[in-house]
Amino acid sequence: IRLLRKMYDVKGIVTYADDGVGHVGTIYKASGFEYKGLTAVKSDFWIDGKIQQRGQTKGMNGEWKLRSRKHLFIKDFR
Repeated sequence: IRLLRKMYDVKGIVTYADDGVGHVGTIYKASGFEYKGLTAVKSDFWIDGKIQQRGQTKGMNGEWKLRSRKHLFIKDFR
């Protein structure tokens, strides 16, 4: 973070910890980031084991799967 701030005029940092793999953001808390809660519930459209990144999903043979929620942390330098 110090190197990043030396190189750029950083106003803040936004980061996430993935609840789906058991991360809770311990390192972010210890580094002074402010916890903002969990992200909204979202789902992705999957076709043949891959996420459909963009485009139409209507009429396609796939399925909607819930995405793991993320813990949101912010460090404000202003």
